Amino acid sequence: MLEIRDQTFEGTLPFAPRYHELNGFAMHFVDEGAGEPIVLVHGDPTWGYLWRQFIAPLSRHRRCIIPDHMGMGKSSVPEKPYPYRLRHHVANLESLLLRLNVHEMTLVLHDWGGPVGLGFATRHPERIKRLVLMNTWAFAPWPGGPFPRLIELIRSDKGEKFVLEKNGYLEPALLGTTHYPENLTGIVLNAYRAPFPTPASRRALLCWSRDIPVSASDPSYG
Repeated sequence: MLEIRDQTFEGTLPFAPRYHELNGFAMHFVDEGAGEPIVLVHGDPTWGYLWRQFIAPLSRHRRCIIPDHMGMGKSSVPEKPYPYRLRHHVANLESLLLRLNVHEMTLVLHDWGGPVGLGFATRHPERIKRLVLMNTWAFAPWPGGPFPRLIELIRSDKGEKFVLEKNGYLEPALLGTTHYPENLTGIVLNAYRAPFPTPASRRALLCWSRDIPVSASDPSYG
């Protein structure tokens, strides 16, 4: 959120905030270093803070661009379009990268960053040099079997209250999917909590899980 634009979270994210304006939506990104570009795209429920330890070493040799998706990190939380869909996030990333006019890029994609980044890559293959896929997918409906309990809850009728009012998703998702949860120190957890202090600020957290395509009738299928 814009209210945290200048926070460094006790020096763990000491990079100048930059913004790309898209029809009233302010998309935050970090842009450090020079040379061949590396674009690192986060998923849910993280934000660009996920890549904080990569930025300094990589930017000594390359240009590092790290965007925050709509409603995540230091980006704003627009009321429209809502609910946020995959196509909106692809369009936002496309607008940013075309504005920055990057070519020969390496796209590093994690979690929902995969479908978002690959959406851009399929539209602009001439701009892509490499793809690095991390714990993500290209496109497929849910591969069968039940959803994890947390996602199933978010997609239920109770999900809106659970995510928006109770803020019940962020920490279980982080702690339950991190291989070394001891690395989620107080400073790190506070940084991940910071963009989501109110129900209105948690819209994106609700939308990502509900946007997972299951059947051909789902909005983000295909």
